[in-house]
Amino acid sequence: MSEEKQTSSVNILALLPTWKDKFNLDLKNLSIPDGLNFFEVSIPASIGSKSSRRFCLTEYTKRCEDMIERHSIDFLLSCRDDTSVVKAALCNKYPHIPGPTLEATLLCHNKYLTRKYADPDPHPIKYAHLDLDSFTDDDLEEALKTVGSPAIIKPCVGTASFGVAKVINLQDIVQQMDLLKTFPASGLSDFLKARIRHDKYPEAFNNGVILEEYVDAAAIVGVEGLIANGQIIPWQVCDVLLWKKQSCCMKGAILPSILDEDVIETVVAKFGDIAERLISHGYNNDFLAMEIFILKNGDVKLGEVNQRMYSPLINLYNRCYTNGNPVQALFNLAQNNPIQRPIKVKYGLNALIKSYNEQPTRLSDLLELNDPNTKDLFTTLYLPDEEVPTSPGDAGIIIAEANFISSCYEDLLPAFYSLCSKVIKKPEWSPRD
Repeated sequence: MSEEKQTSSVNILALLPTWKDKFNLDLKNLSIPDGLNFFEVSIPASIGSKSSRRFCLTEYTKRCEDMIERHSIDFLLSCRDDTSVVKAALCNKYPHIPGPTLEATLLCHNKYLTRKYADPDPHPIKYAHLDLDSFTDDDLEEALKTVGSPAIIKPCVGTASFGVAKVINLQDIVQQMDLLKTFPASGLSDFLKARIRHDKYPEAFNNGVILEEYVDAAAIVGVEGLIANGQIIPWQVCDVLLWKKQSCCMKGAILPSILDEDVIETVVAKFGDIAERLISHGYNNDFLAMEIFILKNGDVKLGEVNQRMYSPLINLYNRCYTNGNPVQALFNLAQNNPIQRPIKVKYGLNALIKSYNEQPTRLSDLLELNDPNTKDLFTTLYLPDEEVPTSPGDAGIIIAEANFISSCYEDLLPAFYSLCSKVIKKPEWSPRD
């Protein structure tokens, strides 16, 4: 920013397409600093729907461009995968706006390119690339031979575990490839293809699928950090939880992690190595979030990289930390103010309640929504009469989100179990394996 901008107001544009983005950012508890003007770009929700989940990225980008030019925007804020890609494209078009390059964002978002270019580990998780539109049985057999069995198969470009499945043999892979062909085309994929160099990353221009080694990890952690003016500011490490075989199907995180300090140091160092690689490709002035596997032998391996903050945890940041809110940190970055590290005051659990319903089903048939003792404990992602779709692959469908706070780590999971026992109506709808 120019010196004139530093001494005057700073205009921030938040890319918040849906109500869920605003909910995650916990805007009602967000303090807008003096000298900062806050603008938003949203889209109308579908009639009868709590949240529009799909939208035209190109059209949304044009709306953002109009806001940038009308309000002389200095800084962009995003909190989800697709709007982070839009943000990078906007930073490319408007060089005065600080943020990640589109190339660095692509290396985070395309799972194959993450493995190939972003992870400096000399012995990474084994992986192989497949083209959904052009493959033979020999290609699939060679990929399985490279990776080993069991394996994980998923689209290279996708969000929310869309299309992820565990496969054991060649027949499983063929079946999953056929299923992936039926999935809607990724608008993100087309958006990226129009904006990146075809010769540098040719794998980004096919309908890519990645086959990865299945990792039986002793633990999974989420690690976040802020990249500010090329420097890494460690933020937090949380314990990632994933249960698929019991009535309280969920993916969640408890923060901060209670792993041994030496383990935390190891995963933070792993985060730093990957972040440095991404910085060399132009990642800057935004959060990075990674899932890292801790193996039984103590080694750590990259699970995935996300080119944004982990926004479902913001409510917990506000209640469990001093100086923990990542949005507030980005406000400080935009105004060239010092950024303070989070200090833990309590523990928190964020739980994403999932369903593996076998046919489209109304939310009210999946969850008990009228119990006055539980209705304030969780937030649903669908309206009561809205139809929850079936799960693509093994990922499940997130139908609600719950947050719990305690001064004692051990109190959090019992509180979640208690909630699930009261609200989940279809505990039998769990994965088969």
